[in-house]
Amino acid sequence: METVLAPGLRTSKQSRLAAVNAEMLRRIPAVVDPKSPWQDQVRQAIEAWIGYAESQPAITLSWIREVPTLSVPTCRQDMTEAFVGLIQLLCDTEPMRAAGSGRSRVISR
Repeated sequence: METVLAPGLRTSKQSRLAAVNAEMLRRIPAVVDPKSPWQDQVRQAIEAWIGYAESQPAITLSWIREVPTLSVPTCRQDMTEAFVGLIQLLCDTEPMRAAGSGRSRVISR
């Protein structure tokens, strides 16, 4: 069972999940060529995501099983919002906009 903490505090497990999440969110856009056709961009992003997940299987499984149950809502919300921001970033390229994608709305807190 996860330790309940005051708002804004994290356990070491939550901090580790946040650090791994931040690294994944840094690596994925680094390998996507925003000038490539949109289909290639999608492939590059998915391959980077799967590759990173495969390199961190225990953390990936923990992310799937434990993030939804984290006792610090802001930690869970921050991780989710960071992933949404990544998707928005990846969709905000000229080839993606030409295909009808892009930042059509901003998700706010």
